[in-house]
Amino acid sequence: MPVRGRGAFPKPSAVHREEGSGSGGGVIVEYRALKKLQNSSEALNILRRIGASVRPIMIKHGWRLPLLVEMYPKQDNLLGLNVNRGKKIALRLRRPYNDLDFIDEESITETMLHELAHNLRGPHDEIFFQHLETLTQEFYDLRANRPLPGLGFMSAGQKLGGSGLISAADSAQRRRNISQIIGSGSNRVGGSAIADLSPREAAAAAAHRRKVISMGCPSSNLASTQEANEEQEQQELLHGVEVITIGDDDEEDDDDDFEIIENGQTQKEEDSDDEIVVTAVKRPKKEESSTAMQSGSWNCQTCTLLNDRYAETCAACESVRPGVDCWVCRSCQHRMIGTYAAFWCCTQCQTVKVA
Repeated sequence: MPVRGRGAFPKPSAVHREEGSGSGGGVIVEYRALKKLQNSSEALNILRRIGASVRPIMIKHGWRLPLLVEMYPKQDNLLGLNVNRGKKIALRLRRPYNDLDFIDEESITETMLHELAHNLRGPHDEIFFQHLETLTQEFYDLRANRPLPGLGFMSAGQKLGGSGLISAADSAQRRRNISQIIGSGSNRVGGSAIADLSPREAAAAAAHRRKVISMGCPSSNLASTQEANEEQEQQELLHGVEVITIGDDDEEDDDDDFEIIENGQTQKEEDSDDEIVVTAVKRPKKEESSTAMQSGSWNCQTCTLLNDRYAETCAACESVRPGVDCWVCRSCQHRMIGTYAAFWCCTQCQTVKVA
């Protein structure tokens, strides 16, 4: 019988590992990217950004994910995988036939939400899509800088200014826009043209999106899940993996505390096959003039709130983070921030950007 490292199974490449300083483990414990594919470090960063974006939702629901990994399946439309209701989630990060072309992170986040919904329900039925819609709404509530019930703001407290807070009317309008965009059980971001569809057309579009998403997710079928999981594990053996193990402190401080030195060859594993021994050597911290920079966070220049390093806008006053691209629609005053700033038309009213 072939075992890992022998026979039909190729030997694994070196494993890069960064051990976090926390002892309790984070909400997402370990991230893995396929090492031999191009830009594996960027793939690892994408996984971490996706994890950070859904972390408050996972905290609210009490979810702890041991493994968030990259997959690059042969099946073109396979987008994600949830193994054993949250023991491992695998996400496609690259487009089929071109592993240099990363999928946009918004779409990967949608897949992540879809796979998290499988923690609550296996089959792709109406109950599943109700859960998915709830998670999607929670995600956009976070994007709209509204705290989740019972969590408050996921930021450190600072003295705040008194201006720039969004109004209740703006919040209500944003919720209506979200409902129009996602539809029932949608996994689609953007495309506000849905708002122009009749109820029947919108329902048909939502049904089509559910069908497409379901076809790209085997998590509702045990046999398909096992097959896809085996393929993903074989890819890790073939390509090797870059690994980051997260502790509690690392969820708040993402600085690289270790540099990796590969110095070993074979040692005994579960199946008496080969593994790479890696030694982590602590390197000195870079001196920073700002406490916020040391923690990876940033201070709002308007209200001084200390925000998460991945936040594009302030959680209190919605000021745009310095250095983040942004333009304001001349018709509806909607702000196109970050990746949306590259769009030439407003996602809310379809008005074309003024050059």
